[in-house]
Amino acid sequence: MQNNMENKNEKLFCRFRSTSALLDKFHELENEEIYFSTVKDLNDPLEEYMDLSFDGDEILWTNFFQNYLFCLFVFRTILMLTGDGKELTSDDIHTYFDPERKTFLSVEGHSYKVACDEIFANSVIQKIINYFSNREEAISEDELLLFLQYLHLYFLDVFAKIDLEKGLIKQSPGNCLQQSETQLEKFGSIIDGISEDESNYLHLKALYKLTNTITDSYKYLRQLENTGNSGIVMKNSQLLLDYPKYYIKKLSEIMYPKPYITCFSENYKDLSMWGYYADSGKGVCLIYKPKVVNGNFYIPLKIPHTRTQDFTDMQLKPVSYEKQKPLTPFFRSLGRLNFPMLEKHWYSLNGKKSKLVEDLFNDKGIDKWRHHYWEHMENSTNIKHICWRHEQEYRIALIPVLDDTCDTIEKRKIKYNFQNLYGLIFGVNTNESDKLRIIKIIQEKCVKYKRNDFMLFQAVYNNAKGEIDIMPLNVLKYVIDFDEQKILK
Repeated sequence: MQNNMENKNEKLFCRFRSTSALLDKFHELENEEIYFSTVKDLNDPLEEYMDLSFDGDEILWTNFFQNYLFCLFVFRTILMLTGDGKELTSDDIHTYFDPERKTFLSVEGHSYKVACDEIFANSVIQKIINYFSNREEAISEDELLLFLQYLHLYFLDVFAKIDLEKGLIKQSPGNCLQQSETQLEKFGSIIDGISEDESNYLHLKALYKLTNTITDSYKYLRQLENTGNSGIVMKNSQLLLDYPKYYIKKLSEIMYPKPYITCFSENYKDLSMWGYYADSGKGVCLIYKPKVVNGNFYIPLKIPHTRTQDFTDMQLKPVSYEKQKPLTPFFRSLGRLNFPMLEKHWYSLNGKKSKLVEDLFNDKGIDKWRHHYWEHMENSTNIKHICWRHEQEYRIALIPVLDDTCDTIEKRKIKYNFQNLYGLIFGVNTNESDKLRIIKIIQEKCVKYKRNDFMLFQAVYNNAKGEIDIMPLNVLKYVIDFDEQKILK
């Protein structure tokens, strides 16, 4: 910060806001609140992106496919029962499941159990599991999606055949299963080739593009049982066909809790930030003075659903600007599942535990895992693509243990201590009526909190430098009697 601000020894942080957020829409200035956004509402379209890697053995991969099939079975059942009554969305696709329900549906004779038995008895499925388990290099997210998309119609055809045999549907899927099994056999030959030469993966990719055509998709749409021909049914059926893509995206549900972010910057001079975050310069830039402890910066906030109603020092952490995000190992990042569920449905099979996660079954190993788990989440939360580095961003992240702690806008409005609000900068285009309203609120708060050091600035464009400069506005001393702590009439 330059001018009067840079003459200070302490570190100062900027937060760009629109006047509507500060005044009429959210009343953030009057209520002394900072809003925490969901990750998907932040400006970087890659904020939610995780570069997943899948390094598993036979136990982990068998459980992965079993759980995938169960979630697919549940979603397909919901779709069939819904009919044309409701349009489903990707929000209806989940990777978390009720373990008791899965156990109940896994009894002999139930459709899900019959389907699993048939699918896992298929030699090609076993080839895939063996290939995934024995490959030295971890399976990438793109590779896994490629395999799931290729297998998807086969899985659906098996479900349809079993429903037909049980009399749950009347319309025969014709020779769909026979066709998908034939394609699966060809796929198995490709797997054999990949096992011998990894470069054959390119041939697999080409084969997938050839077979997964729009024609194939609509052929299956016409053969979906009991669907009718309404627009809702067609959209729901297309969602079912796109299921593998959404399932992969939803894996984060069982991995890490959703963080909620509030953003600051060291730089008030950047025109693009004024344009993007402060309503094209019609907004303001709030200036916060943090607490400094051992070289780290903190802003005291009143965090909801904590044991104390006092302010909690929340650390401002610098954003790291990188070209790539770190790899996230899927099977070792299932932190949202309780351990009994992990052990039964992910890490064990037929009484045997996976050797790749056996360290998680002892106290020393689980403590080490927890450290790496939270460290990885913190690092991932504070990484943006290098193209955003001009923002010089710092962040505070809320990571709730329970989903409903911050699930509404109101719950994510967090109170700050007015003593930490050093001042604010009016934008080059902030209108005069908004300035007067903001100054009036600041007047009242300075009297309430006995502040005589609140700083107001006006942003001006410095054409010679090609950036924003600021000049102080000494209006508060003319409208507040700081000795009597009252607003002057």
